[in-house]
Amino acid sequence: MLRLLLIFTLMLPFMTLANSLKDNNFRSDYGKAIDLYNQGEWDKPETFLPAFNIFKVLAEKGHYQSQVQLTLFYSSGLGVQVDKQKSFYWALKVAEQGKFMDIVAADYYEGSGVEQSYEKAMYWYLKDIATSPPHTSTGSRNMVALMYYKGQGVKQNYQKALQEFNKSSDLGHPTAKYFLALMYYHGHGVKQNFKEAADRLIAFDSIELEYKGHKLFLLASMYENGQGVDKDLSKALSLYQKSTLYPIDSKTDKSKSKVKQVYLELCLPEAHTLLFGVKIKCAYRDTMQPAVKRAGSVVKVEGEQYWSDTYETSKVLKDSKSLSISYTLEGNFAKAKYVFPSNLDADQVIRIRGFIARKYGSQDSIKGNAKLGEVTYKWTLDDGIRIIVYRGWPDTTTYLSFESPKHLAIYDKQREQQRKARERREYKEQSNAF
Repeated sequence: MLRLLLIFTLMLPFMTLANSLKDNNFRSDYGKAIDLYNQGEWDKPETFLPAFNIFKVLAEKGHYQSQVQLTLFYSSGLGVQVDKQKSFYWALKVAEQGKFMDIVAADYYEGSGVEQSYEKAMYWYLKDIATSPPHTSTGSRNMVALMYYKGQGVKQNYQKALQEFNKSSDLGHPTAKYFLALMYYHGHGVKQNFKEAADRLIAFDSIELEYKGHKLFLLASMYENGQGVDKDLSKALSLYQKSTLYPIDSKTDKSKSKVKQVYLELCLPEAHTLLFGVKIKCAYRDTMQPAVKRAGSVVKVEGEQYWSDTYETSKVLKDSKSLSISYTLEGNFAKAKYVFPSNLDADQVIRIRGFIARKYGSQDSIKGNAKLGEVTYKWTLDDGIRIIVYRGWPDTTTYLSFESPKHLAIYDKQREQQRKARERREYKEQSNAF
């Protein structure tokens, strides 16, 4: 992550014009390299090779801006093979000239192209802070604070970490703001104060991607438990859901587990409609699957790789042939649909409608003619679940569906997005053939 952020930083020189260079002897060639770079195509890395060749010649002559560009080319594989050792070599050349010392510090911190050394990383971060303007060295200051916080290369010292995080935060570094909130939450270097932690987390939104999920997860847990804020499970659920979008170490699975836990806590008191003993408004795939099979249904298709699980149900529900249960990508129940072959039995839909009515009362609406033609019966239950009995014409097969409107809408949207993505891939794969 640090390397990616540094690469982004390194992109900035590409956007500048050659007249920003101090050394006029290199101005023309460097400007030419910039022009060639701007003509490169990101999906064709080899198109950046002409720019690389000029940068390399200039770098070997001691031109530090070109040396900086080589660290980018070698670390990202832009026009050349990725070579972390060469990237580090040029980063060190630049640092020894007192420029971009945070790059070589990051290499030592991550062990990228060189043996990992927190001590050497700290040396270069401190040197960058000492010799660079404050607004350009906030990243280095934040790393020094982080290393004091974690005890990396130095003895763990929360007070020094707090001091450096405060300086970095004052200069606007978003990750420093997150760690200050974390220190108030845990009471590291300061008196524990949940309200101060919550206020700080709520006050800023921008944060490095590396810690985005951590921030959202922490704030969600505070809303869940009423720490520093009023307990609000709806806000907690929303934040947990957002945190799942940032796949950081074990937090992703932990976030998904929390989403399910808090969702059920909110949903179950409002849910009443049962299918195989499961409240389907709140049901997840991993709870529906065993319940369906315990009832005697036989698996035909089942698994998370499918949008729907399908079962043979002739021994479970009289006259039915199969049951398909559809789920969102998150595993929420969206729809269950029974199929009743009728063999031209036009009255079958009436019998199934009566079966449902005995349990749930009269339908809320009817459309069509039960004796001749298409017909649809609909029920909307008090927990929002929708039941539909439908028969087409002249095919008199009858369908009985249980739908969760909210999750069915999500399911339909996700399937459509997948369809469009598949079409784009197929078009791209075929586009070279015509």
